[in-house]
Amino acid sequence: MDKKHPRRIELTRQFFGKATLDDFDPDQEKLGSSRQGAVVLCCQRLPVLMVRNHNHVRDLKAATTFMEQGHLRIGPYVVDDPAYLVTRGMEDFVSWKQWKDISKTKK
Repeated sequence: MDKKHPRRIELTRQFFGKATLDDFDPDQEKLGSSRQGAVVLCCQRLPVLMVRNHNHVRDLKAATTFMEQGHLRIGPYVVDDPAYLVTRGMEDFVSWKQWKDISKTKK
């Protein structure tokens, strides 16, 4: 689909509006900037947030491993997909699935 196609512009705005990515500026001229969008989206992945915001793990590899093993949850839902994007509103609901088992492993 062409970068200036009205449907693409509208869908892109809707997507980034739902994700509420503050770093992304959905201007008409910047919608085609895949580099800006890719960086912002990578920063919203759950393993990156676990390292950056929550300080639950030391590095990205450990965060990804814990996630693939199903130890992380968002609200009541267990998430095991490392590419899962977390919205700003859901960041407060990120927690461990079983805290006792994980706290022994982390130390």
